Amino acid sequence: MGQYNRIANAILTLESFPDRYGLFECEPEHSLGIHKMVVDNYLVCYVIDLEVVTVTDVLYGASDVHKRLLERDTPVYEAFLRECEKGSSFLLVCDNCGEIVLDKLMIEQLLKRFPQLKVKVLVRGREVLNDATKKDADYVGLDKMAEIISNGDAVAGTIYDMMPQDASTPNNN
Repeated sequence: MGQYNRIANAILTLESFPDRYGLFECEPEHSLGIHKMVVDNYLVCYVIDLEVVTVTDVLYGASDVHKRLLERDTPVYEAFLRECEKGSSFLLVCDNCGEIVLDKLMIEQLLKRFPQLKVKVLVRGREVLNDATKKDADYVGLDKMAEIISNGDAVAGTIYDMMPQDASTPNNN
């Protein structure tokens, strides 16, 4: 229990000034904003979203962390690629207007690799906080590579049962 308590107590200290521990230097962890905190022989990996800290991994022995994270994520990525290869449609649910530029880059790469995909991009129905809207999607040029559809709502989040038919259909293909 001593080791568990030391790790748990260290994680609890992240409530105040979680940025005090650095980001991974290697990619893709650095770009994903994954921080690392060493506790004895364990490495605590976490992300900070606004003021919320989410622990993603607690790994024993830090020497091969990048390799182990890659081994964990590779099967998920390969399954995603297999689904895209056999799929005919792709629905991207956009989040905030700052991330929509990265969404565009992802769609560009996705269409280069899987040109058979008919892409729809779901945006917020009306302005809510910093959520992406049709205006934002048009501004970054997503409308030139995908059909922009509204979730029909002005609440934070997307409620599947409240989505218009054109938004929910691609999700069922």
